[in-house]
Amino acid sequence: MTDYDSDLLEDLEEKASGYLARLLSEVTKLPLARVDAGSAFEGFGLDSIMAVTMTERMEADLGPLPATLFFEFGTPRELARHLATTRRSEVAALPGEAAASAAAPAPVPPAAAVPPSSTLPHPP
Repeated sequence: MTDYDSDLLEDLEEKASGYLARLLSEVTKLPLARVDAGSAFEGFGLDSIMAVTMTERMEADLGPLPATLFFEFGTPRELARHLATTRRSEVAALPGEAAASAAAPAPVPPAAAVPPSSTLPHPP
């Protein structure tokens, strides 16, 4: 493997790792900062229903995946390495962190969602 190939694989692993961290954070409702790529999936409270949800969402971006994916790879880092190696073009096409943040809708503050009753027009 050349230095170029090694650098490319490292970049793809990093991209896949970020993708998995964001997805894991969404599905488990953990803050992104608490998702450690070296920690076991079980440590995040990932159950079988969550694993199926993640697999389905990943398939939408990466194509068909084995149903046993989260049992075959114990940590997000191991899974990211596998995806970077076996799904190079699909991982390369994933949106980066900035694009993923921009694509997520901004939360609407409760005050902005419903105006106070005093500001509502009163019927004549």
